[in-house]
Amino acid sequence: GAGAGAGAGAVAGGGDSVTMIVGPEAAQAMLVEARRTADLETGQNVTLVMDNAPLDAVELSADMADLARPALAPAPEGGEPEEAEYAEDAEDAEDAKEDKEEEEDGKEGGREPPKRLQRKPPRRSTSENSNGDDAEVQVRAEWDTVRRKTAGIKPTAEEEHARNAAVGRLGERYAFLAVQKRYPGATVSWANRDGESWQPFDLVVTLPNQKRALYVEVKSTVDPLRHSFFISMPELQLARKQKAHFLICRVYLHCASSSAKIVFLPDPDHLLTTKQLELVMSIANL
Repeated sequence: GAGAGAGAGAVAGGGDSVTMIVGPEAAQAMLVEARRTADLETGQNVTLVMDNAPLDAVELSADMADLARPALAPAPEGGEPEEAEYAEDAEDAEDAKEDKEEEEDGKEGGREPPKRLQRKPPRRSTSENSNGDDAEVQVRAEWDTVRRKTAGIKPTAEEEHARNAAVGRLGERYAFLAVQKRYPGATVSWANRDGESWQPFDLVVTLPNQKRALYVEVKSTVDPLRHSFFISMPELQLARKQKAHFLICRVYLHCASSSAKIVFLPDPDHLLTTKQLELVMSIANL
């Protein structure tokens, strides 16, 4: 069967890409080997497909003040795992930063992330955590940017980068509110409150009477039919290590109603093992 063992996989070809459905162990091994041999430079990526996942979802409407709340919450303090803990060395940790940035650029619109041609500076948000008014202005600006993405006008590369960043930040805002509702009494911190943190998670949830935190990775889209998304090697490694203490939130932004649907994927390592999720490795430009 597809992905039954570390070396097993189903292969399908068509157009300019080859797709293999593999198990989590095989995907991780292939990513490590690809990084060593620089195959990732030719566009090799891993996509997580959630077509068979159990539907655990909520619809969430929020006003500007609600969406501004995550920026006013405290940033995560010490205790979260360091990125280098999930990389083989410091060079891998730096590559992981670039991978995540490329993932943000490529995951919208059904195209592969661009090749890693040069290092881009970290994206920083405008200062929005000084007061609620500033945060609400930032939320309105993000929604305006996201709506322009769906207007059918071909954007420049710079505009596309900004729109994908806005999709990501809005998705994290909705996920923040949804996680608060899901875990009453928990303290939720936004890792990317002041800009991209380059961690393999976006939210940290401190649960009452529990020593271990819950790490939440948010994957956002404006396409209601797009049920797959890119996942980086550090994110996959953290999911496998934390197991039930790792949660993926797939956020579908509804531009017309300024609302969102959030699908919860708890313990993705278990969902992969039970084949409720699939890992797909695509080789572009072959």
